[in-house]
Amino acid sequence: MELIKVASLKEGMVVSKTIFRVDGSVVLGKGTELKKTFIHKLEKLGIDEIYIESQLTESIEPKEMILEETRNQVNKAMHDAMSNLALSDEMDLVLLRALMDDIIEDLVDQDKLLERFIDVKAADDYTTAHCINVSIWSIVIGMSLGYGAEQLKILGMGALLHDVGKARVDENILNKPTKLTKEEFEAMKNHTIKGYEVLKRIPGLEPEIANIALFHHERVDGTGYPYETRGDAIPELAKIVSVADVFDALTSDRVYRKKMETYMVADYLHSMKGIQFEERIVNAFCSNLALYPSGKRIKLTDGRRGYVIISDRRDLAKPMVLVTHGKSLRREVSPYLLRLIDYEDLYIEDVY
Repeated sequence: MELIKVASLKEGMVVSKTIFRVDGSVVLGKGTELKKTFIHKLEKLGIDEIYIESQLTESIEPKEMILEETRNQVNKAMHDAMSNLALSDEMDLVLLRALMDDIIEDLVDQDKLLERFIDVKAADDYTTAHCINVSIWSIVIGMSLGYGAEQLKILGMGALLHDVGKARVDENILNKPTKLTKEEFEAMKNHTIKGYEVLKRIPGLEPEIANIALFHHERVDGTGYPYETRGDAIPELAKIVSVADVFDALTSDRVYRKKMETYMVADYLHSMKGIQFEERIVNAFCSNLALYPSGKRIKLTDGRRGYVIISDRRDLAKPMVLVTHGKSLRREVSPYLLRLIDYEDLYIEDVY
């Protein structure tokens, strides 16, 4: 299958990976032949790219970080929780804990190399899908740092609930397509305190979870909010969630900006080590991050073009690629595999 921009879709192409809304309902099913109306629907939903069938890349099968069934169940549970929290302090903690066990089990059962999620997270309920992705990223960081089962559950739940305070923020501010005024930005920043207050009132919820909601926007150098807390005064779990939170936010399309490519955000996180983010947490995250998603079109530094097949843990910047064209898109070649790690001076120059 091939990962292609929605803007490049054409009638007759076939969807190779089912696209879901955040409530679990299907936008377009696997095997759907695209029509103009379907493409317009994807554009309207704000979906940037999807997987389509391709004979050239039929061997590419991107893995799911968690099972499709698990993601859909968590999507619905979080959507319901955020809706309830807008009006009350009630949430189905038993259900969320059970689903957290499922997420951790799914992640333990596979290699922890993180493929970027290709879903509708920016389409119809950004906050809900963002929380789920941040939870998954955070758990993998915790695994890399050697956390035990109970620590992972607390970390995962804290990440899942880190933005619950946004249920108490005016939707017009959350979804504003232009720059926030000073007053609006202060109201938005207050979601950390609102989230902490909500979670502190829920019986049986570990205090570490409420602290994640409070501190996940604090930064090591004291430039964060709400209290400009520095260094070791920020709980480690919140430091982990802050890295996952920034990564998922920057790799998501928003109404006010387009998403960045995975490798660009990884470079940004590395540049902020010891400044905004703790170095060992960034290293743990990036050591598990597939910089180039399987099926992505790429251009190499020598001009050749093709597709990413699979990442190589020995050097995540040098995946195995399928070369399909020479230095010009008009010059097709008989497809062949190339392990970039075998070539010292050959890298991916661009993705498109």
